[in-house]
Amino acid sequence: MALERSSRSTGDRDRGGGFSGTLLASHLLRRSARPLELLLIDRNGGFGKGLAYGTGDPGHLLNVSAGAMSAWPSDPSHLLRWLELNRESLSDLLPADLDASSFIPRQVYGLYLSSILQDAIAHASPEIRFRSLTAEVVDLEPGAQAGAPYRLSLRDGEQLQVDRVVLAWGNSAIPPEAPSDPLQRHGWLAGATADLDPDATVALLGTGLTMVDMVVSLLGQGHRGPVIALSRRGHAPNGHRRVRPIAPWLDPAEAPGTVLGLWRLIRRRVAQAEREGDDWRAVIDALRPVSQRLWAQLGERERCRFLRHAAVVWDVHRHRIAEPLQRQLQALLEAGQLRLWAARLERVEPQAGRLALQLRRRGHTTSETVHVDRLIRCTGIPLDYARAQEPLLRQLRERGLLRSDGLGLGVRSAANGALFAAPVHGSPVPCSPADGSGQPSPVLYTIGSPRKGDLWETIAVPELRHQAQALAETLLRSLPRFLLPVEPVLPQVGAAESGAGSAVSAPAVAPPPPAFLWRQLFDPDTSTFTYLLADPASGEAALVDPVLEQLERDLQLLQELGLQLSFCLETHLHADHITAAGELRRRTGCRLIVPAAPGITNADQLLVGGERLRLQAIELEVIATPGHSPEHLSYLVQGSHLLTGDALLIRGCGRTDIQNGDPGQLYDSLQRLLALPEATLVLPAHDYLGRTSSSIGEEKRHNPKLAGRSREQFITLMTSQRLAPPRRIDQALPANLHLGDWLPGDHHDADLQAHLAGQAHDAREALAKADANRDIYNAYIGMYI
Repeated sequence: MALERSSRSTGDRDRGGGFSGTLLASHLLRRSARPLELLLIDRNGGFGKGLAYGTGDPGHLLNVSAGAMSAWPSDPSHLLRWLELNRESLSDLLPADLDASSFIPRQVYGLYLSSILQDAIAHASPEIRFRSLTAEVVDLEPGAQAGAPYRLSLRDGEQLQVDRVVLAWGNSAIPPEAPSDPLQRHGWLAGATADLDPDATVALLGTGLTMVDMVVSLLGQGHRGPVIALSRRGHAPNGHRRVRPIAPWLDPAEAPGTVLGLWRLIRRRVAQAEREGDDWRAVIDALRPVSQRLWAQLGERERCRFLRHAAVVWDVHRHRIAEPLQRQLQALLEAGQLRLWAARLERVEPQAGRLALQLRRRGHTTSETVHVDRLIRCTGIPLDYARAQEPLLRQLRERGLLRSDGLGLGVRSAANGALFAAPVHGSPVPCSPADGSGQPSPVLYTIGSPRKGDLWETIAVPELRHQAQALAETLLRSLPRFLLPVEPVLPQVGAAESGAGSAVSAPAVAPPPPAFLWRQLFDPDTSTFTYLLADPASGEAALVDPVLEQLERDLQLLQELGLQLSFCLETHLHADHITAAGELRRRTGCRLIVPAAPGITNADQLLVGGERLRLQAIELEVIATPGHSPEHLSYLVQGSHLLTGDALLIRGCGRTDIQNGDPGQLYDSLQRLLALPEATLVLPAHDYLGRTSSSIGEEKRHNPKLAGRSREQFITLMTSQRLAPPRRIDQALPANLHLGDWLPGDHHDADLQAHLAGQAHDAREALAKADANRDIYNAYIGMYI
């Protein structure tokens, strides 16, 4: 990814349109509040999909279940909500019994990544300019002076000035080479199984994940002929299975420092697990959180020993395939159509329109010849960046900007992803001792697979999503200090300046409102959005609807962004979560400004609507929006961003059957909000289907609760619904009356307890009366269950 310099901003540039580049670009688009030019470059133009998720074969499934494949580290259910939201559109690609344990097609995941990027683009600050470019980068040259921008050259001759570059190369920067013989194909290239007679004999060189893809594609096109898969050891990937997880069992500080010691330790733990009725998969999975630390503790020679002797066995146990694919492969093996051989391919010769493969099976002393109609290479992509002749790699090596990791797996990088320059004596050969000299680059970074030599576990979504988030923060912090201007106060029209006798004309157009920083934060347990608002010039900030369970997250974000919390706001008295307001006041000294609800205590200021709050240069207009609850408020920030709480939701609205809600009042409140300019951004307090924002115009036209409904129809609809009460209502209401400073069981206020018991009883009674109308708007009903 490359950050491009322009006359008005500092830019950033991402070279790679797969998972890593897409997610990194999305983080930058969402997190940056400064002027920025961001360019995402991919030679194939598959933005959001890359090689892995650009497949068009619905039989190619993810190797991890959907519940573990969210792109956002802080929102583990994001993918599941997106799938549910788009279930009808994707019905031909998704299993009918879709749930968190389902293995979805990789092409669906590619669509998910594309939607993340498009959503980030749509909601980025207007100060950010984003471009995606289908092109090949062939050179990158440092500026003439330290700190000067780099010059990035494309194959078509275009040159760009950039300040930061991220090499998001995916599996490899070295593309697979297409065999010259038409009877030979590469599994990573399009058309590998095309133009085959259904009864042809096919050989697959390699027995890993690419082999599985090829078998699936062959079966999908009705192939009936024999398929021979061969590799030196003949190991095929194991399948996933639902197993009971076990606790982490290995402390890296106490782990052996040799591959042999680790191997023996793992085998003993697997044997113990089997004696206790557990599965070996649980043992391997429990190593996932510490695998990078274990790798870091191994010396260079031990890492080389692992690659020579153990890597293949580790990979087939660690990188498993979906259960349906495992069953499919097993059925083919039992039927004899698929044969798995441990053999070394010695020679390939064309012979009478076919291929003669000379191979030697493991344990045999003599070779044999097998005739096939096609050979498909499934051995992966070259990773040795020290010898690759790709134009960009060659130029980076020659300029000393990149160095091999010494293992033939990728490049050397610092903990934050910055590239290390090559040592003076040149790049090391694979498995030679690494030279630790050099400083990390302030301009060049990488992410994902190129860091495999340093991290080992760095190619799967759980690692990549954390890297993308951390690298986005690193990049934004590394850019030159950005200062906001302050508009001067000028004399009115016709007013003479003192001592000058001249008049100054007022500008014909009013200056735009000052820029402000905002972040939308999510609590996956209650599907609650918390909003951070800040004035970048002063560093003063406010939090709206903070959630107690996310207290540390919010405090960390304030610290990372260098902000001082000035006050906390609430939109209403929440019944589904406990506010973090009281604890935030204790930790930061901020003020608590909340709606004037009966029984509210400990507030620093009460609001009723019509007030205007200021966060230095940022203005918040307080709008009374009763209906969901009597005290409910919405906040219009800078006239453009509307925080609607539980009044107006995306394609819905808040319930009115608890907390003295009134559907007639809510209808009137919503009409006031819908009278705002159509471009006004709608930011609700909740969403349960993966959506993040809308606009007044969208809701006027597409909200099924409001579009085309009269006040009477709206009241009828809302009163006919029978919804389950919020599951935490008994704890949330008393705590929130005290702004989180009082938790159930801490005190014994008899009147308060009686009042809250009555509200909880009403909610449970409403649940008991639930009937067929509960099915109205299933998406909404799911909000509180």
